[in-house]
Amino acid sequence: MKGEVKPWIKPEARSAAAGWPKLAQCLAVLMGIGIAFILAEFFVRLVFPEAAPRTARVTKFWQYHPRYGWAHVPNAKGTFEAHGFSASVSINSRGFRGPLVSYRRVPGLRRAVFLGDSYLWGFGVSDHEVFTALLEASDPGLEAVNLGVSGYSTDQELLLYQEEGYKYNADLIVVMVVENDFASNLRRIEYVAYGKPIFVGTGEKLELQNQPVPKAPLLKRLLVEAGARSYFATMASRILEGIQVRQALAQRVDERETEQSAADDMMYRLLLELNQTVNKKQPGAKLLAVFVEGVGKHGERIAGLLEGKGVPTLLLDKYVEGTDPDLHLPGDFHWNAKGHQFVADKLAVFLREQWRE
Repeated sequence: MKGEVKPWIKPEARSAAAGWPKLAQCLAVLMGIGIAFILAEFFVRLVFPEAAPRTARVTKFWQYHPRYGWAHVPNAKGTFEAHGFSASVSINSRGFRGPLVSYRRVPGLRRAVFLGDSYLWGFGVSDHEVFTALLEASDPGLEAVNLGVSGYSTDQELLLYQEEGYKYNADLIVVMVVENDFASNLRRIEYVAYGKPIFVGTGEKLELQNQPVPKAPLLKRLLVEAGARSYFATMASRILEGIQVRQALAQRVDERETEQSAADDMMYRLLLELNQTVNKKQPGAKLLAVFVEGVGKHGERIAGLLEGKGVPTLLLDKYVEGTDPDLHLPGDFHWNAKGHQFVADKLAVFLREQWRE
């Protein structure tokens, strides 16, 4: 019709144009959140240096492993530092901390192989300050083989002994049991992005699953890595964890009256399996279980069961207070250099008693 004004924008184009303001608003919100996070990160780094993240600084020594989930990078060297400590770290060619130890025994020397996590690895202390190095230094007749890997739980330590630990033909195999191992033994993923093996009880046997350990997607790993390096995210995480711990303690019943949990049962079964493996692969060798402070009544109960099976145990709760600042890193539960020396002294007595038997 003459005089009619035809629209010069198609309907679908008008619809798309109408959506631009919403998109712009979303982008503005995201930019605002990003700027706020950057400012918060700067503020926390400046005012709260003690919030320095630590986990990401340990993982720089890790690499993916299809059997265990992660393992050390062979021959890696570097400094592991955060607020309150700076430690030199050297990984040998087999992927374990400290000097390389030959599989072949040295005549006349006793040998003990240690399995464990960050306590054994020496979180926050230099190579010569780890309690296994201190044990050797105090006893020229002892070789202490440190197979500790930060973050490992009992299931990974069992696999590590089955495939590597037995090769050292040690007299004693010492497994360190830590409070967080109980829950970790039931998980397929640790630290959000790190897959791990898991044993599942099928009747009287343990079945290994999650093999090979799946690799987390690259984007997820990058996001977790970025979060683990953030002071602000680390501080927020510690605050939330503190709230959760206080709530759990407030609601908790006396452990002596609780039934044995699935985590307790799996821990006991894994330690029994490790003992059976030691007896099979190294007849004449002995397994020792050392329970790090903080295992509580559940640890005491399992230690009692192990003693009944002929496995000697040492409960560090009897000697070390988990909150003692004199023996632990600032704001952390890991031992400082003095704590490692204290533990080395206790272990030296414990090991001597076992060799006399």
